[in-house]
Amino acid sequence: MENSIPGNRVKKITAALKALGAVQVIIGVCVASALLFLVTPETLELAAEEIMMPAMSVLGVGLSLMFLVVAAGVASVIRLPWGWLFAFLVATVVLLMALLMGPRAIPQVKFAFIGLMALSLVCWADAVVYYYHDLYS
Repeated sequence: MENSIPGNRVKKITAALKALGAVQVIIGVCVASALLFLVTPETLELAAEEIMMPAMSVLGVGLSLMFLVVAAGVASVIRLPWGWLFAFLVATVVLLMALLMGPRAIPQVKFAFIGLMALSLVCWADAVVYYYHDLYS
């Protein structure tokens, strides 16, 4: 009877880890494709002027951030050994980028800030669940 309780806990944590990893992959791919196909040069110029960065740098940072999120999600789904460390690193980078960008005056940057904060929450949840998965298994 005692052996079934840790086994059930590991099964629940594994299911949560796979779900959070899948959410990260889906969000990262959706946002990366939106950045590539839906963002116009005028919108990029407005955001770049507000953040005080060149327009192509804003696009490059956004794409590389989303590729990191997708990589952390894939690492969570396939449960790489010591992958939780990578998940914590990605969660920290996403939070840092959101805080550095900050809520600014134009709506595009405000929405990007809120989106990055929500994505940071998902990344941190994934990292913590991943750590507990490695701890219990």
